[in-house]
Amino acid sequence: MDKLSKVVSFRIYINTITTDSLGRVWCGSNGGGIMIFDGNQWKNYYHEAYNQNSLISNYVTAIATDKNGIVWIGTKDGISVFDGCKWHNFTINDGLIDNHIRSVIIDENGIKWFGSVKGISRFDGNNWTNLDFQNITNTIFSNNLLQNMIQDNKGNIWFTIGKGVSSFDCKNLQLSTIEKLWIEAGSPVISMAIDKKGDFWMGTNGCGIIFYNGQELHKLNLLGNNSLDVINSVFIDRKGNKWFATFNGLLKLG
Repeated sequence: MDKLSKVVSFRIYINTITTDSLGRVWCGSNGGGIMIFDGNQWKNYYHEAYNQNSLISNYVTAIATDKNGIVWIGTKDGISVFDGCKWHNFTINDGLIDNHIRSVIIDENGIKWFGSVKGISRFDGNNWTNLDFQNITNTIFSNNLLQNMIQDNKGNIWFTIGKGVSSFDCKNLQLSTIEKLWIEAGSPVISMAIDKKGDFWMGTNGCGIIFYNGQELHKLNLLGNNSLDVINSVFIDRKGNKWFATFNGLLKLG
């Protein structure tokens, strides 16, 4: 197992992390906007009242970058899209099913998926398609809260829901269960990443990091610090390093 180390401490709650094509680390915070680290220094972006060419909200919940380097940002007030110079924002008025976004993924075809409490929005660059959870019966969504989405190397989309994760074939927005993996960790699974081997790295709301290799579950030792046991976001960069966002900073495994 690689070495776990603490990269940086924050005085603000970090909700999500990712890296862009330049290797910069993007951190979305709970009220402090976006923080970007290029390896030497930090840069910040904030919501500016009455300025439409700015981040739509300082409460950032999810970040993903597409093949063109454009950044898609989920917040509690909608979606912000940043091309490096200009901002463009989307809300329910544009087609989103809900403004409070919990997760963002971009699939191999460039389709954007946005997960929320109410359902899932799909954007192909021109048109929006929504899947309302209230219209789904006999699925695990009926009594559980969607926290995070991620796509594996087979094209399946995985959801973190309640005390576990579940995978679905979302083609044409028709949900059908492929496989369930329920984690009896004592607290909800709220974040997840899948590495190149297909192994799962899951962040929980109080029990730290759970590793699943397809056969066994393992709990990682988080430097003996209980404040690190809530893992808001998990991300794996191009070098295979695992990044974990916690209440008071970033952890890196690699």
